[in-house]
Amino acid sequence: MNVDNLDFESASNQMANAVPGTVLSLVQQTSSPETLSIGNDTSATQKKLQGFVDAYNTVMSVVNRQLDVTSTTDRDATLAGDTSLRSLQQSLHDLITRVVNANSSVRSLADLGVQSDQKTGQLTINSDTLSKALSNDAGAVNALFQTASSGLSAVTQSLVKGYTDPLDGVFVAKTKGLNDEVHTMSDELTRMQAHLDAYKASLLAQFAAMEQVVGTLKTVGDYLTQQSAQNNKNNG
Repeated sequence: MNVDNLDFESASNQMANAVPGTVLSLVQQTSSPETLSIGNDTSATQKKLQGFVDAYNTVMSVVNRQLDVTSTTDRDATLAGDTSLRSLQQSLHDLITRVVNANSSVRSLADLGVQSDQKTGQLTINSDTLSKALSNDAGAVNALFQTASSGLSAVTQSLVKGYTDPLDGVFVAKTKGLNDEVHTMSDELTRMQAHLDAYKASLLAQFAAMEQVVGTLKTVGDYLTQQSAQNNKNNG
């Protein structure tokens, strides 16, 4: 294959070293020169960004539903007031305003047209703003997500790991703590039930003994009544 009078070879029809950052899939040989045009695929970029927005909105909906408090909210069945969930909500908000490359033309998601509803926290994309950002500096758009350690990709992965890591994730530790409390309460209930059962058995035993005493006294009383009646009859 010849590109700009330079020859390139490949063991397959996939040519990865001819144009930096591009893989050419060769279909057939032609006798006349072909013009290669490489541009930004705005629709594909928006589709990927929409995938991020949709995932974000799903998580934020769950978080907001759990934290929402109304006059009919059952606090025992939700996580209303939970500090770890409130912290996640704030961290998600911070992703939208986070500045990655301060000197770049694309510093945050807002520069890509990503907008957040102040009431619901749901995100939307302004297509015109995104198209303009890609047209002006596609590299800056990529850097927003791919910048090492501080890019949104790395930050989001770190955020997810911090809350869901099976060893020390915030929610994992929280769940373990709640389970421990449930087990402790269950053990305490078992001990209390055993104590109540023993106390009940003691009361029943005392009741039975008292019934026996009452029965005996009643027999004695009946006997004394009969004797008194007989004496009165004899004396009369």
